[in-house]
Amino acid sequence: MIALSFGIVLAATNAFGGDQPAGLLRSSKTDTGTSVYDSCLTESEAFVAGVGDQSTKDSVGTRFGKPRVIKTGENSEVWRYSDITLEFIGNELAYLSARSSKYKTPSGLTPAMNRAKAYQILGVTKESIEKQKFGTNEKIEIPFCEKTGWITMLVLRFDERDTLKSLELKLKVPNPWATSNVLIVKSTPKYEAAFDAARTAEKELGMKMELGGYSPHRLSGLTLGEEECKKAGFDFPCYVARGRGADGVFASVEFSDAFPTFRKGLYITVLATGMRDDRLLKKVQCIFPDAYWKQTQIYLGCMH
Repeated sequence: MIALSFGIVLAATNAFGGDQPAGLLRSSKTDTGTSVYDSCLTESEAFVAGVGDQSTKDSVGTRFGKPRVIKTGENSEVWRYSDITLEFIGNELAYLSARSSKYKTPSGLTPAMNRAKAYQILGVTKESIEKQKFGTNEKIEIPFCEKTGWITMLVLRFDERDTLKSLELKLKVPNPWATSNVLIVKSTPKYEAAFDAARTAEKELGMKMELGGYSPHRLSGLTLGEEECKKAGFDFPCYVARGRGADGVFASVEFSDAFPTFRKGLYITVLATGMRDDRLLKKVQCIFPDAYWKQTQIYLGCMH
């Protein structure tokens, strides 16, 4: 579950902009920050066929009876029935996949439902799903609200006929995002202006400038060269934002789209990441009066 606090209900007409059908999504924005997603599903929807978060082997066994197959791992068990599969970590339910229309969420989402009906219940459109980065046309993953320490998601899988073929609950997925702070001295749509600010920091503050081999690119904002991307195991263009590795104090140019809570489409001059240091900020403000610390989420999960 993503380490967030949620709870403000958005009006149906402005959750994603434009005409948005009423549904189950809430805003993930709070007074203390914003999640990597703008919206999330109400936690009351985190159940399929009456089981969900906090369900145990005993409660699932009472609900479904004895499974056809039990596969045991080091600290996990997979229970398979004819049309539903469940995985436990220790004694707690961690994953569920339902493939029959007899299994429903509290709102009525169920396998065999057509896409239009499922979207109507959720209160989403194709455009809003793409904007929220909830997934692809075949697999949609929407996080639940009010969870900490884990990612909890409802997963909907559709077939080529736009029929919902399975509902999944992901209940115990470790959070791949970490909270960090970024010291910003310049935000601009022009790479050259951000580069000049980094050069100024190098000259006036004695900071090392490390650009990481990145140069501007119209699709990804920044990228390594084609050969460098290939050596790193990525397709071209490729860009990994500052913050995944060791934190430190040096000047770099980053692209704001890589930071989920930042305004999009900007080149930003960053002088530090990690723990907020107000003494450093005061020093930097002697040269950059508008410098500030901004909290965000850094993705630390798999990128291949």
